Amino acid sequence: MNAVELKRIERETNAMLMYLKLTLTEQNVASLVFQRVQTDDEPGVLFLGDSRLAFGIDRPVRDFDNHLVQPDRPLVYTAAHHGSRNNDHAYKMLGNWLPALFGKSIAVRNGGVWNQTLSGFLGAKYRRCAQCYQCHGSGWSQLVQINTDGPNWSWPADQGGKCGVPKRNR
Repeated sequence: MNAVELKRIERETNAMLMYLKLTLTEQNVASLVFQRVQTDDEPGVLFLGDSRLAFGIDRPVRDFDNHLVQPDRPLVYTAAHHGSRNNDHAYKMLGNWLPALFGKSIAVRNGGVWNQTLSGFLGAKYRRCAQCYQCHGSGWSQLVQINTDGPNWSWPADQGGKCGVPKRNR
C-alpha cells in the first residue's frame, strides 16, 4: 500500500544522538503496510507493521487515504506495532475501511515488550497471539496456525489459544 526507501544511517557513538535516531520516524510510522489481495481461491492478509494508518509521529495527524483493494471476505491482519495502544488508531481506520468485515477479520500479534500496554488489539473478537508477555509472562510463546477452507480463513485457529486479558492494567 505504501513504503519508503530509508537512507543508510552512519554508526553513532554519541549516546543521545543514537537515541534520537532510534525513535520512530515518520517513515517508520507511515511505512511497511502491505496487502495480500484475496483471490477467488485464497483469503486476503493485511500486514500493518508499525503503522497506525495515519501520518504523524507523536499522534495521528491525518489519516491515510484508503488504497485497499476492497475484500468481500474477512481477512487476517497483523496487530499494529505488536498491538501497542499507541497504534490503536489503526483499528479505527480498519473499521472505517472494512465496515462490514473488520469485526469478522482475524488479528494476529507477535512480540512486543513486557511493559507494552494493549488496548485496541484486545477488542478484536477473533485474535491470536504468538508471544504475549502481558498475559503469560516472559519466556512464553505458542505456535499460531490459521488455515483456510479454500477462499476463507478457518476459525477457530488450528493452533494457538486466544490472547487473554493482560495481568498489568494501565
